[in-house]
Amino acid sequence: MLTQKIGAKRESSISLSPYRITSSSQHSTLSSRVGNLVMDAAMFDIFGYNATTPVEQASLSSPRVSSFKAAPLVDYTARRYKSASCLTEETILRQATIDLCGCSEGAEACSPAKIAAASGALKVHGFVVLKNAFDKDKLRRLASCFLLDLDVVLEKLKCAGIDIENPDASEKQPNLHYREMSMREDYRVDLKGAGPNVTKNPDRHLMRENSVISEIVGKTMNPRGPHSLGNFGRWNFAGGSLGPAAPPSPPVMSEGGAVISLPGAGDQATHADCEHLFDHVDLPGHYYNLFACAVSEEGVGQTCFIAGTHKLETCQRVTREDGGSGEVRAEFEELLCRPRLEIGDALIFDARVLHFGAGNASEATRRPLLYLNYWRHFYEDRKNWGGESLFQKGDEISRKETVNACGREGS
Repeated sequence: MLTQKIGAKRESSISLSPYRITSSSQHSTLSSRVGNLVMDAAMFDIFGYNATTPVEQASLSSPRVSSFKAAPLVDYTARRYKSASCLTEETILRQATIDLCGCSEGAEACSPAKIAAASGALKVHGFVVLKNAFDKDKLRRLASCFLLDLDVVLEKLKCAGIDIENPDASEKQPNLHYREMSMREDYRVDLKGAGPNVTKNPDRHLMRENSVISEIVGKTMNPRGPHSLGNFGRWNFAGGSLGPAAPPSPPVMSEGGAVISLPGAGDQATHADCEHLFDHVDLPGHYYNLFACAVSEEGVGQTCFIAGTHKLETCQRVTREDGGSGEVRAEFEELLCRPRLEIGDALIFDARVLHFGAGNASEATRRPLLYLNYWRHFYEDRKNWGGESLFQKGDEISRKETVNACGREGS
């Protein structure tokens, strides 16, 4: 069984609202109307991709891609509409959804136009939905392994006096950070793929091995510009014998993981997963997340986005104080996008875009959301993980604390 049933639904001890934006000052509201948005077709070709180099222009006009055409995309900053009627959640989701059916054999078998359109949507909206990205059965089996490893984690933590399913009854603070598991709020558990069941699954690298998605992320994260041959330092760094003409360095990939939402998990506060590198310019993203859907049951949670807020100007508009006029919240709500994924679907998002996880309102379903992280080689996420291990022998939590709490050494 993929979705595990547990006891009766519990009320979350944390009241979270998707309209409370997490920030260092712990306050933000929303900003001016969605009429401040634009659809500037001139900035994008018919495939929704800002082709800046002759090579990219040529690839997009190739006969090979004539069968696939994506709609022009919204540009949130270049010019301004007088009416907001052109922009709806349905419109954005239609532009930000690409069907990868037929691309299972890898990037070489996928239409260059699909890859370009997916990259274009990711650049503009801050997220892209990829239909039919993964084999459904393999994804289900991998998710089942994460749920089995969750049971191992729960048992080890209970022996150490920590009950994350009943945080009020725990002997210790349940917000934990270990090498393979992190918990940043009640009823949501983040597991890396290092548990005993996942490591035995032959498809544990399913997400890492998807070359189409890696290509989409790579094109978005490190696009070629019209003056890329001026990057002369690549003769000494990463370019090898080709120097500036060498392909851009591929993104670094994490091990696969799963965020498991337990019954009673509330809506997360709206947040971003990383910061901008600079305050004065919008650079290509340096950190992207890939989510894959293994459970499509209603009411168990989904990821919601505030479209376009990976850009500084748009994010500033929808997070500033508006004097109580309600205009900020109105734009926030009009930019709110709630992709509905089916099993096998995936989405990629820029870690700077505002988003939140919807709550798990089910009575007894643990929902695993599989994920993978991509980042540039110079970036490292030091915030979310601890140094102790739950699974390695000799570790404090897996051996010493379980001996103290249970009177026997944990396996």
